[in-house]
Amino acid sequence: MSDLTALRALASKKRWSRDDARRLIDGWRAHGGPLAGFARILGCEYERLRRWSKLLEQAEPPEESAGPRFFEVRPAPPSRPLEVVVGHIVVRVPPDFDPAALRRLLTTLDPC
Repeated sequence: MSDLTALRALASKKRWSRDDARRLIDGWRAHGGPLAGFARILGCEYERLRRWSKLLEQAEPPEESAGPRFFEVRPAPPSRPLEVVVGHIVVRVPPDFDPAALRRLLTTLDPC
């Protein structure tokens, strides 16, 4: 049985599953030409094929032509000041602190 004959048999079904519609739409794309002409070849309603084409197009995510995309994920800054205790000294660090400056400050403290 040729592909076109199989597609005609599929198109003549009273109800199409998603897989049936996918095979018919894939057949149309492989065949080329306008959808209305392909519907005539299959002997089915153009509107039915068009609705399934739109439905399947919306349900499938677009193909990514580029490689994977990466995103940097950073933890949210604390909304309250951070407290660092070194011996008897308490350092309150604001949410937008400079890590390098804090490191320099902490290395100068003596934990006595």
